[in-house]
Amino acid sequence: METTTALLGTTFVGGLVGVFAGRVPHGKYGINSRALTVGLMALLLSSRPLHLAGHASVWGLGLGLFSYTLACRSTLAAALTLWALPCFGFFLQSHSVLPVATELLGKPSRQTGQVHGSWDVPVRQSGIHRPDVLLITVDTLRADAALSMPSPGDWLVFDQAVSPAPWTSPSFYSLFTGLPVVAHGGGLPLGDQEYSKPLEGLPWLTEVIVGAGYETAAWTCNPHLVADAGFSRGFKHFVHSDSFFEPHLFHHSIQEWRHRFTGRVQRLRHERDQLLVEGARRWLSSPATKPRFTWVHLLAPHEYQRDLAVDMDGWKPGMEDLELLWRAYALNVAATEDRIRWLLEVVDFSDTVVVFTSDHGEAFGETGYRGHGKGRTDAELLVPLAMAGPGVEPGRVGGQVAVRDLAATILELLHIPRAMPGQNLMENERDAVAVGGLRWDPETFALRRAGGEYARTAPPAATGAPMVFSDDTLRNLGQLGYVESP
Repeated sequence: METTTALLGTTFVGGLVGVFAGRVPHGKYGINSRALTVGLMALLLSSRPLHLAGHASVWGLGLGLFSYTLACRSTLAAALTLWALPCFGFFLQSHSVLPVATELLGKPSRQTGQVHGSWDVPVRQSGIHRPDVLLITVDTLRADAALSMPSPGDWLVFDQAVSPAPWTSPSFYSLFTGLPVVAHGGGLPLGDQEYSKPLEGLPWLTEVIVGAGYETAAWTCNPHLVADAGFSRGFKHFVHSDSFFEPHLFHHSIQEWRHRFTGRVQRLRHERDQLLVEGARRWLSSPATKPRFTWVHLLAPHEYQRDLAVDMDGWKPGMEDLELLWRAYALNVAATEDRIRWLLEVVDFSDTVVVFTSDHGEAFGETGYRGHGKGRTDAELLVPLAMAGPGVEPGRVGGQVAVRDLAATILELLHIPRAMPGQNLMENERDAVAVGGLRWDPETFALRRAGGEYARTAPPAATGAPMVFSDDTLRNLGQLGYVESP
C-alpha cells in the first residue's frame, strides 16, 4: 500500500512538472527550455530533503517526467532527462558527498522515540557526579571470537557471560528490561512471520536513565532493532542505518535494483557500521550540558555470508563452506575491532562507563548446524562481556554471569536508585542463568548451570502483543533472510 501510494503521488507530481514545463516557451539558439525546466525541477524534486514518500517514489517521479516530457514532443529531452538524473547521483558520490542523512550530524531521526522519563531531574543530587555511559554491542559475536579490547589491563573481562537468548530481539529486550525472556515475553514467534513485543508496564533502562537527567542517543542497525519494535524508547536521538539514503533518489534506487538482480550489497549497507561510528564519534565529541547515555550497535560479524568487510579468495555470497565462512567471519570481526578502537579514541575513560558485549553468538557446525536462534548451545549463548571506567575494577571474572544483569549494574555505577530487576554482575555470579526464546520455537526454555549443562524449564505464561512492522522494515528483514519481503 505504501509503495502504491508513493507511485501514484509522485506520478501526479511528475505530471504537474510536465504541465508546467509545457507552458514554458522554447528558447533561442536551439535550447529546449521545456526540457531544461523539466530536468532542473526533477533534480529538485528527487533530492533527499523533499523525499517524503519513500524511495519507491523515484520510479513514479521518473514515469511522470518521462510521460509528460514526451507529451511536450521532445523525445530526446525525455531520454536525456532520465539519463542525467542517475548520472548526477553518481557524480555526487564520486566527489565524496556523504549520504544526506541528517542523523549523522547528531540530529533526531524520523524514528526518534518518545521519552517517557523526566527531564527535570538535576544532574547532580547530594553532590553525586554521574559519568557518561557508552554501550557498545556487536551483533553475532561468539565468546571465543571476542575482540581484543584496547589496553586490556583497564578492562574488567567476564569469561563466562551468558546471553538471554540466541538471537537479537529477545536478547535485547532482556538487556533493556533486566528480565529473562521467560519473564518479559518479548521476541517470541507467534506464527505467520510475527513476533511478540514484551509485556506492557515493564521498566526500560533508558527511560530510567532519562529520569536521572541523562541525554540519550542510539546509533544502531539490524532491522529488528527499530522504533516499530520499541527500541527507540527513552532515546532522544535514535539513529538507525535503515534510514540512511543516498544523496540522490535515482542513485539509491539503482543500488536497490542492482541488489535485487545481482545480490551485490548496496553501498550504504556495506558501509553502515562505518557511518554509524562516524556519527557516534561526532556525537561523543560534541559539547554536552548533561551526562550522556550512548548506545552503538554494529552488524558486520552477522553479515559474513552476505557482505565481507575486505576481499577474500574463494568467498562468494551465500556459500556454505564452513571453513571459508569461519575465515570470512573472522575478517568481519577484525574490521569491527578496528572500528571500535577508532570510536574509543574520543572517549574519556575517566568519566565514561564503557560496556562492550554482544546479543548472541554463532554456531559453526558444533551441533550439526550453522547460524543462530536455533538452539540452547554455548556457541550461540556465550558472548564477550567487558567493562571499563569509573567504579569498574580491572581484572577477570571466571564465574558465570548473566548479560541481562547489565541494566542493574549500570544503574548502580551511575548511583541511580535501583529501579530495574537483576543484580550487580561485578559482585554476584549466578549458579544458573535463564535462557530461551528460539527464533522458531516459543516453547524451548532452560537454565544454564555453571558447569555448562542446560536444564529445560517451562515456557512463559504470557507473551506481549504482536509487533507491527512497516513495509520498509519487512523489506529490510527480508534482505537479511528473517522474513519474506512484502
